[in-house]
Amino acid sequence: MAHKLERPPHRACAQLFVTLACLLIFSGVLVAQTEVSEWQQTVRDMTGVGRNADAFRVVENRLQQFPQDLEAHGWRGRLLARRGDFQSAEAEYRLILLRVPQDGDILISLSDVLLWQKKYDEALEVIDRAGVIAPANVEVMSRRARLLFLLDRVPESREQYRSLLLSDPFNRGAGAALAEATESRRNDLRIGEELDILSYAGNTESQIVSLTSRWNQRWTTLFAITSNEMFGEKAVRVGGGAAFRFRKNDWVRMEAGIASPQNITSERDALLEYGHGFKFSNPVVRGFETSYQQRWLWYRGARVLTFAGTEIVYLPREWLWALSVTGARTCFPVTGCALVPSGSTKITFPLTRTLSGNLLYAVGSENFTRIDQIGRISAHSYGGGARYQLSDLQDLITSLVVQKRQSGQTQISLGITYGLRF
Repeated sequence: MAHKLERPPHRACAQLFVTLACLLIFSGVLVAQTEVSEWQQTVRDMTGVGRNADAFRVVENRLQQFPQDLEAHGWRGRLLARRGDFQSAEAEYRLILLRVPQDGDILISLSDVLLWQKKYDEALEVIDRAGVIAPANVEVMSRRARLLFLLDRVPESREQYRSLLLSDPFNRGAGAALAEATESRRNDLRIGEELDILSYAGNTESQIVSLTSRWNQRWTTLFAITSNEMFGEKAVRVGGGAAFRFRKNDWVRMEAGIASPQNITSERDALLEYGHGFKFSNPVVRGFETSYQQRWLWYRGARVLTFAGTEIVYLPREWLWALSVTGARTCFPVTGCALVPSGSTKITFPLTRTLSGNLLYAVGSENFTRIDQIGRISAHSYGGGARYQLSDLQDLITSLVVQKRQSGQTQISLGITYGLRF
């Protein structure tokens, strides 16, 4: 009878020890994964409600416990970028890329902070690395197109935007940028016609031809000729001006004009404007522009000084909201000087890829360059319009405004403008 071989006691103990060790290691991995999931979710929840400082403290505590945690370093870079510390954010992203050089998300984030530091060449080099990893990524393509445009490599930028639109046909931002990033984007010629139907006088007409030229990233010039026919008289105005962007988000604009001698429009005018823009990283307000504008108008027998503040809010899905408040100091020889307030608001929204609309409301005087719009008048204006993109280089703008004045007077304004970039 054969005897059953028995396993040596020391071998059984060894196998039991290995089994227990594997169980401990596996449970440790599960605990670690749970910890990672919990702290990351906490950070996401905090940043989602704007508690970036609290989220930063959570990330710092994580890095004290696990200094080599690349996820924590990635979050640290994002939060540093949100607070505007782009150099420190850049250092965090480069630290991660030393360990994982093919991380596409980190490459995109690094290109962003380099862009915000105006290191366009370095940013393009980084986004090209991301493009090798994911050539069809729309985030990569849009950033590459923008950087090429900023580096004045306009033909390449245009081709990149076109490739982006093939992948994402309804990307309105890319469509607008493509219109800007054309080889001959520097000149914008506009021809407009407006008809005013008045209940208290004969109809009036006005025509305008303007040329806006963008010479570089800083300088833009404007030249315009305007013709007005009203109350049996005709006025022709010739004007021009220039805008200078002395910092990325700051600009000044100056304009002046002179008109033929008449009694229906100002014979001389001048304008001075200063503006500043803000960019935000939140889902509600993408950006904000504020400007102060002062204007002088000299009529035959009257003087007008206007000072206006305008705010433009950039909303999600390419919506814009503009609000303007104006004070006008009007001086007549007999009645003296008076300060008259007015204001307007306008919202612009996309309808399709090539069509956008707008609605507006104004109270008080609407156009201080016309004699019938100055002085102590009470008026409410309602209207709207549409802009149709005929092609990358052409567009058509239409408008309809109804103004209701005191004493039951009304004015209906119909306008159309054709634009050509060359």
